[in-house]
Amino acid sequence: MSGLYLRTLQQAGLAVCVLLALASTAIWWALTTERAPWHSDDNEVLTSLIWWSTGAVYSALVLFRYVTGPRRLAIVAAAGVFSYWLGMQIAITPVPWVWINTALAGVITATFLGYVVALLGRLRRSVRLFSMLAGAGAVGGAVIGWSSGAEEVILSREHPHYAWQVVGHGLWQVLTCVAFYLAPQDAGEEDGSESN
Repeated sequence: MSGLYLRTLQQAGLAVCVLLALASTAIWWALTTERAPWHSDDNEVLTSLIWWSTGAVYSALVLFRYVTGPRRLAIVAAAGVFSYWLGMQIAITPVPWVWINTALAGVITATFLGYVVALLGRLRRSVRLFSMLAGAGAVGGAVIGWSSGAEEVILSREHPHYAWQVVGHGLWQVLTCVAFYLAPQDAGEEDGSESN
């Protein structure tokens, strides 16, 4: 990762953070829409891998600003991919009200990423950090589930409520971005001197 890119991210304000979260949502939509040339019901593995890999995009655009060192950046990118896989596993578990699953998925994935970034980066592990992330994840996740109303909608992007899934996904990304931005930080990590 370019040092200039990381320095630019670290110095960016809240408005840039939100724009990057929206860009991440747009990239997620472009990569996961059924109109994408690689999307195929015959190749669910490739489609799933592309879906999950968008977690690395979120990491690169939103989370890398809090972490230094190539090894730590790679771990945060991998955590982004894992969080998308985990969120999907939780969301598709059959329950009468899908929005409960998706809200829970939003909370778990947001707080998981918060823990990873706090462990490896300059964010301080605090009740404030995890409370803000849990709230942000719950709202975004609940909107995704509310728009779905059924497990099949989450898995089929042809459903008429898919647009609301995009809105929910965007809410999750923007609100967690804001939560990360407002979280307490440790001053000692800000110089970027970590060399892993």
